[in-house]
Amino acid sequence: MATHLHVHGAPDAVLKPFLHASLPVALVGWWEYATRAANGIDADAWSLRLSSHVFPGDPSAAALLAGSMHPLPLLLTSVLVCGFWTRLFAHWRRLPVDPAWLLTAWLLFLLLPPDSTPGVVAAGASVAAVVGLLVFGGTGNYPLSPPLLGALCTALAYPGFTAAPLGGASATACTLGAVYLAARGTIGWRVPLGGALGAATFLTAVTALQDDAMRAVDGMAQQAGPLAFVLAFIATDLTTTPLMRSVRWLLGFSIASLCLLLMATGMAPANAALRAAAIGLLCAPLADRLAEHIHAWRRQHA
Repeated sequence: MATHLHVHGAPDAVLKPFLHASLPVALVGWWEYATRAANGIDADAWSLRLSSHVFPGDPSAAALLAGSMHPLPLLLTSVLVCGFWTRLFAHWRRLPVDPAWLLTAWLLFLLLPPDSTPGVVAAGASVAAVVGLLVFGGTGNYPLSPPLLGALCTALAYPGFTAAPLGGASATACTLGAVYLAARGTIGWRVPLGGALGAATFLTAVTALQDDAMRAVDGMAQQAGPLAFVLAFIATDLTTTPLMRSVRWLLGFSIASLCLLLMATGMAPANAALRAAAIGLLCAPLADRLAEHIHAWRRQHA
């Protein structure tokens, strides 16, 4: 039974805007990773050997191209694995292929570190597609965002990857993506705005309580990309978004506050964002039910 089921219109009408809004985010993250990877790429790497044929007289350009090629196998792995499981379940159940598989693969790719291996991505994609999406019946039925579940399980099982996810490279790009989706009516604006309010409240409290708070606040603000991505593209999933408007505010506020609190304890921003989003979304149905009872009680005693 679906926890929240309010996906309006055809699934493609919801999935395509998410892909469009997240594409600039991916491009910014891809560029930043390529520039970093170009400085430390192995001379024997397949990508460098291949790119050297494209730019035979320009080692810098060849290294930059080689760095940008490393995430490609990860994206291909995520797409192939999610597509395989989705088509297999559709064949078993004699049902149409769930169109959410492509967005699941794409968002999972953006949530995982670009220095992952195809094997790690395949494991995360299997969890996202099978456990997160298909076991519960597909779009409109899962209790937790499938890419979030896949990325979280991957982070817990393979903690050795340190690079920031491509989706968390630019908080500005994520914010613009959320504005685009909200302007189209694809997502509600209360969750991202509640997240911005929660982040502002937490950072204001830190500034008031610590003597050297400005340094900590600046550090958190500069590493807010993963949190912004989660608020824009994960917490706004129409299947798991709370029904009550007040709970949507609370969801965004709690995810941002908890994420920054975990970051203040030394947790990596990407891991903090994943854990905060998972806790917030798992608690959302209970908060929704409580808000419904409170609303009903107020109407009876008005």
